[in-house]
Amino acid sequence: MKNKKVIFTGGSGRFGKVLKKIKTGYKVFFPKKKQLDITNYKKSFNYIKKIRPKFLIHAAALSRPMSIHDKKY
Repeated sequence: MKNKKVIFTGGSGRFGKVLKKIKTGYKVFFPKKKQLDITNYKKSFNYIKKIRPKFLIHAAALSRPMSIHDKKY
């Protein structure tokens, strides 16, 4: 049996919300930050190990308001 699982980080973001509406032949997981915190290696590793996806699409990001977007830090 082929592995037809995909984990998509950033599912609550702009791109993730659109992708959730698309039907595919894959079982797509959209974990919330509590399930898959990309800043926590151990928690991320354990989640990925549990699901065992064929693909991992990383679209999560930290964002800031557009009013300060162009400022240099």
